[in-house]
Amino acid sequence: MNTFGVLSAAQLKKAGFTPWELRCAVALGRIERLRHGWYALEGADPEVVRAVRLGGALSCSSGLARYGVWVPSTSELHVRCSPHHVWVSGVRSERGCSVVENRDAPRTAVDPLPLCIAAAWKCLDEDTFVAALDSIQHLRLLSRAELHDALSDCGPEALRMLRRCRASESGTETLVRLRLRRRRIRVRTQVFIPGVGRVDLLLGRRLVIEVDSRAHHTDAGAYQRDRDRDRALVAAGYLVIRLTYQDVMFRWEACLADIVAIINRGDHRRPPAAPKEVDTQIMQDWSLDAPWRNQPPISA
Repeated sequence: MNTFGVLSAAQLKKAGFTPWELRCAVALGRIERLRHGWYALEGADPEVVRAVRLGGALSCSSGLARYGVWVPSTSELHVRCSPHHVWVSGVRSERGCSVVENRDAPRTAVDPLPLCIAAAWKCLDEDTFVAALDSIQHLRLLSRAELHDALSDCGPEALRMLRRCRASESGTETLVRLRLRRRRIRVRTQVFIPGVGRVDLLLGRRLVIEVDSRAHHTDAGAYQRDRDRDRALVAAGYLVIRLTYQDVMFRWEACLADIVAIINRGDHRRPPAAPKEVDTQIMQDWSLDAPWRNQPPISA
């Protein structure tokens, strides 16, 4: 189990530390005492350290992120404490999270994944919560039955969110799917197209929507592969819209207007067909060396 560099005294004792050895390690600066019964090793995750200093465990969307689950970027720290914990003035609003209050006191520095999910249900909006559930299933962190168990105490509405899950490879893809379906736009997910592979979303017969996750922005190889796929799709007669993380999270209404415009024209219904081969002589006439390029433009 990943402790993220923060352990309780009980965990250290289980690992073989005696009370005397623990006191010596703290005195020598090899281990930092965060609060009563909790210690940080060198290189410990700073957000986990902060959560424990505040008297709780990292949980909710902050905890989900530590397990690799997709959640929106945020500067807020989501902390779960015991129901009897007294918050320092100003900290409760800073964390911006309504946690599950009827749970036992944290036993690990980062809550177990099922408990992070239960806390997130009270904090995230429905679409973002479904995106997190999709991410958990895509990463195979928990089975559908285990997710059902994790949400069983959260009420029927939480379980209804589980029924909205589909095969998605990124949280932003899930958000786009849910938003389009809310507008009664039929969407197919992870459709296989010969010569290209699976595409994120397919509307009608040929409108492909590819949705970038944040990871794509830092990977030059992925960026190039995406453009190669887009080019292959266009050559095969498909219409391609590629949405960035910023498009989905901050510019959605403008993107939706473009998608709706294509649908209203019926362009998405036409069957994809590769363009006919162009005569080589015509292509030569349109080359950079063709004499017409030096002539002034013809007025309308």
